[in-house]
Amino acid sequence: MVKILNVFNIVSMAEAFFDGQYKYLSDNGFEIYLMAQENVRPEGFIRRNNITFKSIDIPRSVSVAKDIRSLRVIRNAIREINPEIVVGHSPKGALLAMLAARMTNVRTRVYYRHGYIYTTMKGLKRLLFKWVEKTVASLATDIVNVSPSIGKIAVEERINPDGKQRCLGAGTCGGIDARTRFNPDLIDSDKKESISRRLKITPKDYIIGFCGRICKEKGIEELVAGFEMLKKRREGEPLKLMLVGPYDERDVLSEQTRKRIESDPSIILTGYVKDDLQYYYSLMDVFVLPSYREGFGMSVIEASAMEIPVIVSKVHGCVDSIVEGITGEYVGISPEAICDMLDRFISTPDIAKYGKAGRKDVLERYDHQVIWPEVLSFYESLADRK
Repeated sequence: MVKILNVFNIVSMAEAFFDGQYKYLSDNGFEIYLMAQENVRPEGFIRRNNITFKSIDIPRSVSVAKDIRSLRVIRNAIREINPEIVVGHSPKGALLAMLAARMTNVRTRVYYRHGYIYTTMKGLKRLLFKWVEKTVASLATDIVNVSPSIGKIAVEERINPDGKQRCLGAGTCGGIDARTRFNPDLIDSDKKESISRRLKITPKDYIIGFCGRICKEKGIEELVAGFEMLKKRREGEPLKLMLVGPYDERDVLSEQTRKRIESDPSIILTGYVKDDLQYYYSLMDVFVLPSYREGFGMSVIEASAMEIPVIVSKVHGCVDSIVEGITGEYVGISPEAICDMLDRFISTPDIAKYGKAGRKDVLERYDHQVIWPEVLSFYESLADRK
């Protein structure tokens, strides 16, 4: 069997994007190894996907001593496992993985590019992280971009040549389960009602939804301010903003925005949701992602699969997740633009057309059954490489 070693910063990232896909690869002739920091207990994920797991501490911030130690651990693991393919995920994990693989003469080194950190940075920090991106790309023999727009930036900014990279299918790491999980026809009405009562949502409420990290990069400051403007414009109407996700501990919101969220009874903060996420989407009337950067707008296609009309910012990653004017609309990242677009959606009688078209698009381009064969074909081509 062909051995593939995947290196991540944290194991929850692997579970979020590759749960099920690794089992699929294992069932089709590949032996999957995974190295990552255990920020959550991974036993279920490891067992479900037939993975051999090795724990490693990869610090997210720069720490020369710790980074060298991690590099040695990865190098020793490669010597022990002797994989034909090493795959690095996220800039830090990928940098160490590509260096260790190069040091041990692994022939096939894949950088799985999930997005760009540097695009929202300025000054020396931007230059440093762009340099890291270029370095990782130069060490890799192959690059997988999770969206076409990510690949476009790589060429335009001369991070790597176009011939070195590819996007599997229409994009994403492996799509989503739009048939047995994110499927509005499978929503249990009693369970949905129970969640509604817990969140104090009534049938009359118009729910504007968001799903992701609650932070500045996701446009939460502008979304909350835009929602406040919308409430004033449509005074007396039962509008609610539901934020599904945890506060980000690194990219923190301003104190003013956080106080607005926690003091406004019309804003629902659910915290982290792992299971039953499809039920939270089912409560939404419209989904909004005014993000400043994405690798791919995964939450957008999850919402679309649940037939929810979507509004997204026109930035890399997000632009790949909708068909403008058909499955959703673009919006500027400002309170005024968000307020105006939400007002337009609320006033549009046939708004459901976006959701219907969105689900059709997801089934055709982003369902597991569509993407996973593309992933398998990619790894088979690497395994056959002479």
